[in-house]
Amino acid sequence: MNIFESYSSTLALDKLANDIIKYTTKFNFSRYVKINNFDKIVGFNLNQLQNNNYGEVSQYVNNSNLELHFLPFGEGESKKQKAAYGNFDQEENNKKFNPQTKKIIVVKYDPQKIKNELSLLKNINQNYLYEIFYNNLHNLLIHELQHFFDDFRTDGRLLKKGFEIDVNKLIKNDENEKLKYFNLPHEVWARFIQAYKLTKFFDITNTNGKKEYVMRDIHSVVKDFVKNMKKFHLLNDDFRKRIIRKIAQFWHYEEDKVSLYNTGKSKHGLLGIVNKNKLLESNNSNQFTNKTLISVDIQPEYESAFNFKTYMFTDFINNNIQKNNVVLLYNGDSMSMVTETDYMSWLIDNDLNEDYLYDITFYDKGYAFFRYCMDYNIEDELIVDLIKFMKNQNITDSRYINSDMWDEFIKMTSHSHNEIRELLENADDMINIPELMDFLSDFNNIILFGGGINECLKEVEIALMALGKPYQIFQELTY
Repeated sequence: MNIFESYSSTLALDKLANDIIKYTTKFNFSRYVKINNFDKIVGFNLNQLQNNNYGEVSQYVNNSNLELHFLPFGEGESKKQKAAYGNFDQEENNKKFNPQTKKIIVVKYDPQKIKNELSLLKNINQNYLYEIFYNNLHNLLIHELQHFFDDFRTDGRLLKKGFEIDVNKLIKNDENEKLKYFNLPHEVWARFIQAYKLTKFFDITNTNGKKEYVMRDIHSVVKDFVKNMKKFHLLNDDFRKRIIRKIAQFWHYEEDKVSLYNTGKSKHGLLGIVNKNKLLESNNSNQFTNKTLISVDIQPEYESAFNFKTYMFTDFINNNIQKNNVVLLYNGDSMSMVTETDYMSWLIDNDLNEDYLYDITFYDKGYAFFRYCMDYNIEDELIVDLIKFMKNQNITDSRYINSDMWDEFIKMTSHSHNEIRELLENADDMINIPELMDFLSDFNNIILFGGGINECLKEVEIALMALGKPYQIFQELTY
């Protein structure tokens, strides 16, 4: 059985791993403060996670009964294993796969190493503990999460191939058994995601105070990836070719992100036309009540483009968070940009009251959902109508709109011109319905601000219009 990894699922699993470590940090930090000592890492059940922005992985997270356990090296049933994923369906006479049957991920760590790292810190806060947990747990955790994802999406069929392996021979380093084991599809892709996270795709330069991201040569990246992927040399020729093609594909995704870092827009983006009909006049105190305050991409990568001082943004949050819902949309792990932890640190460095930090909703939103139409100056009304039509048709990608559907769209919306159809119908590019829209659907009384006003902020505006969500733009914090 073959499986095919996507860039989006890889990023989603990485985000899930980060969220697991953040949740683990939050709970264990409270224990650490209470007993004033590090003794162990306490795990939890995945259904305790409240954030569920994991793209195509979300449905598996929602329907899972996955327990996460963290043990010192040398403990547990298999003392030599560093990590493991277990599906109890497979242990009960190969019963039919049941998502609700208990699954377990065990990740092991060196408790003395963590104690030593903690002893080097004068003042230990939650962010520092997160960094220590991340460095000690993430690489093993993401490997097992890939097994969890593959198990669910194949209804348990894929991982059952592991039972064909003679464990005793494998432990004794039998060459034939090693070849079989390391070429199991689920093992290949679990090592792939580990190597991807270890591979550096770009360098950061700083000339005259200006930060710039420079892509590394694709051949150098592939070479480093091969070094980072455990047991690559044991893969059969077919797997080697597939892996090389896949990481080369990922290189191009990363290249597009670097363009966004440096220019504030996607690689082939053109400026759209800003709609200023919904600007909100600021009041004297810049204070609101019972609103949802949504920031778009007010984050360190774009600070040089702000039309305001960063402290004005954090002051605004400090003054409003107690009487309003604050949501920060940003480009983060999903684009290899600022991590949520680093984003939090940046906000604190710019005088956000640390007591408010965990009252804020952070959401890694992604980008370029509607940019293809925006870049060709298609009117907002046309884009909004098409998004509504796609949602009604349960279509998330405009490339799946067939000729009859286009005819129906033109007829239903009474548009006398076909410019959006002419652009999209035979195009390789597309617009898509993002997970962001499901996230935004829960909010009302929206005050919107951030940037870029012709780019990511505009995409959020279009999403809100398609959802029928009224909003106002707070101009003082818009760039």
